[in-house]
Amino acid sequence: MYYPAELDAIQTRMRAGDLLVLAVKQSGDLLILLASKGSEREREPQLLFGIDDSDEERLQVRELHEPIAMDFVAATILEDLGIARVELPSGGDSAIVARLIETLITEFASRLPADEQVASLVRGAFGDVGAREEPDAALVWWIEAEAAAFRGWEDAKIGARLRQGFSPADGAPDVESFRAFSMSLRQSRVSRAGGALEYHIRELLDVRGLRNPMKAIIDHGERPDFLFPSKAPYDDASFDAAQLRMLGVKYTAEDRWRQVLNEARRIEQKYLLMLEPSITASQVSQMRNAKLQLVIPAPIRARYPAQVAGEISTVAAFLGELERIQTRESARD
Repeated sequence: MYYPAELDAIQTRMRAGDLLVLAVKQSGDLLILLASKGSEREREPQLLFGIDDSDEERLQVRELHEPIAMDFVAATILEDLGIARVELPSGGDSAIVARLIETLITEFASRLPADEQVASLVRGAFGDVGAREEPDAALVWWIEAEAAAFRGWEDAKIGARLRQGFSPADGAPDVESFRAFSMSLRQSRVSRAGGALEYHIRELLDVRGLRNPMKAIIDHGERPDFLFPSKAPYDDASFDAAQLRMLGVKYTAEDRWRQVLNEARRIEQKYLLMLEPSITASQVSQMRNAKLQLVIPAPIRARYPAQVAGEISTVAAFLGELERIQTRESARD
């Protein structure tokens, strides 16, 4: 195979067993993705392009001529890889999201409100989506709408800043202003996503009548995301620790899941809710050995291989466990 010299930077990084994806875009450009075998990154192109890693055929070819509906997982991967932006189709729920974007742009042109208010605006725009009956689907519904709304608001803010320009009075490019603006957008995106997710979780707890103290101060000033059944039983040394639960909430995995292990020392078995579509079997095994149960919404969990999905709890299953604990506590009272 002949290739330009600049591609040598990719070729020299290849190792036996790594995943290599060669994709021809509509523009005619060649997209090359390389991921280490068994890594979290390897899962992303596998999910995106429908690559079966159990297939004995080491060379697989996919023809993607027709438009494919983008779910939350695919849209997240596309944007993370910088391949494409996912645009809203017209009509239906997209029209509701478009109105939500307009509200955010009009009322919060320079800065979004607090996470709780953003989460409330998103849920209010759609009304009843069956949060009690189908909590997994409702949660994914909310986060998809929220992500789309934020993209629209961010686009408007970027457009306004570009029209203003990044040049001081002398006309020279103001690189520092551009860098600061880009960094502020990135920080806003990361903090907003994780913060609003916690309030969506609280809504799912509220509709089932589950007590859910957020950020309760315990031990030496620790603030776990959620503590069940409440702070008082946790502080009561005579309360059976086996009936206590702690839930951490993080948008993505990376290595930050280990932070949860150091919270709520009385609780041995901890839970972590994430939206990560590409956690590896090795990571899930590490979590299990550390007595950390992973919770992922069912529509996202369905994208995992069967052997990995079996190790992951759904939101509905976790809420059901909390209901049983709260019922037992009420019976004792």
